[in-house]
Amino acid sequence: MNLEMVGTKLTVMARKIGTEKGPLDFLGLFLREDSLDLWDLVISAPWLRADERAAFEYVANKLREELTSEEMAGLSRIVILEHGGAAQDPFRMRYEGHTGLSDARYETAGGAIIRRAYIIVAQSGSGLPGQQTTKKPAQARAGSSGR
Repeated sequence: MNLEMVGTKLTVMARKIGTEKGPLDFLGLFLREDSLDLWDLVISAPWLRADERAAFEYVANKLREELTSEEMAGLSRIVILEHGGAAQDPFRMRYEGHTGLSDARYETAGGAIIRRAYIIVAQSGSGLPGQQTTKKPAQARAGSSGR
């Protein structure tokens, strides 16, 4: 999977979602140590709920609109982090203001070991998706939820 190409497409998707539903707090791809080069898509927004099937269907439909079937095959799962939830805060603190690819070796609160991250949106409430910054990720433990 060409991460730069997928990253560009996910930036477009984030902008479209922002226009339709409201801005995203967080959007990124994460490669777990035990995965076979399959990336988890992690997303958070005030209007997205991890306990609603419709939220996963909405995100999956948006992904299908933007990505090719080959690119979709490079994704393992969709993880929705509840806005303001305990699992969301470590992700936002670690990556706030940072976009792009980074080596990221850390363990989430759920026990997954993350080895790489590609961040599309990591906001505290301002800025635009895809905006490059030089801020480095802070150290923090991260949690996840999803199906």
